[in-house]
Amino acid sequence: MRFQLALLLCGFVAACGDDGNSTGIAAECNPLGGEGCLLPWPSMTYEKADPDTWSKFRVDLPLAGMPRNYDKVSVSPDPLNRIDGFSPTGAMLAQFATGVATDNLPHMANPDESLAATSPIVVMDVDTGKRAAFFAEVDENQSDPTKRALIIRPLERLNERAHYVVAIRNTVRAPDGGDVTVSPGFAALRDGTDFAHQRFVAIKARFESGIFDKLEAAGVHRDELVLAWDFVTASDASLRSDLTEMRAQALPAMGTDGSALTFTTVVKPNSPSASRPSRCRARRSSSATACSAPPRATWATSSSRSSRTSAASSSSPATSSASPSASSRSRRSRSTT
Repeated sequence: MRFQLALLLCGFVAACGDDGNSTGIAAECNPLGGEGCLLPWPSMTYEKADPDTWSKFRVDLPLAGMPRNYDKVSVSPDPLNRIDGFSPTGAMLAQFATGVATDNLPHMANPDESLAATSPIVVMDVDTGKRAAFFAEVDENQSDPTKRALIIRPLERLNERAHYVVAIRNTVRAPDGGDVTVSPGFAALRDGTDFAHQRFVAIKARFESGIFDKLEAAGVHRDELVLAWDFVTASDASLRSDLTEMRAQALPAMGTDGSALTFTTVVKPNSPSASRPSRCRARRSSSATACSAPPRATWATSSSRSSRTSAASSSSPATSSASPSASSRSRRSRSTT
């Protein structure tokens, strides 16, 4: 996750240069973000309609807006653009020019904080009005508090193929206790004014046609928002598609006989002593058979093993005489000769 966050944040300024529009925000960038080209994340701004997918949408990240590595090569969006939505378990990210204080953010130890009527952040299914539990934190990898991204992590899996809105209220504060800075793009969206950016028109149409009304119905008022955005989650079928395609290709290749292997399952008892088979040796000079368990170095000290061995030798003369050492046999052989 830290690697993904670094990819999203690094290189945004370089990616979002001036393309000539009056906002100063490049056409490939999200006009609501302010502090990063692809922020807030994930966003419907980077999804397009596609009737051939299970969700009826598809991720549509532009190469020009992607972060660049140390060699100034943009990260390819192709793997993400195959999917019909964003992850139902992924984190949501936002960043404000002032940074964010952690004082009243919903904590992971108390999921109910994120579902409370007064929660400073709301994550809600637009179609059903059901809110999702989450916790929020800031990116502590950044030493500068004003540059720390806000990270919103779901505490439950979001619904597949669902339309979600993330709403951040003005009760989220800056590290110094003051107001967080609202981006010009979101200020225009919230206040119902225009913003001369290519992607703004579609965002405004979605919010004015129902999202703002759904938030009002949930008790989240338009004039208290400092940021809000929406996105559609991927379908389970799309997320599993690579695995199911591998299975579809593998089964015919295996044929009706499969791998031509058979397997025998042996259930082993859980008891350590029962699972340690005895080792038995037949003595050549006696019909007696001596059996002993493997060494138990972790269960007994060396001294206790030695005492048990001495006691066994003195109390079992038959076993002792039946197992002379190689040096004893050698001495008897020389004396006989």
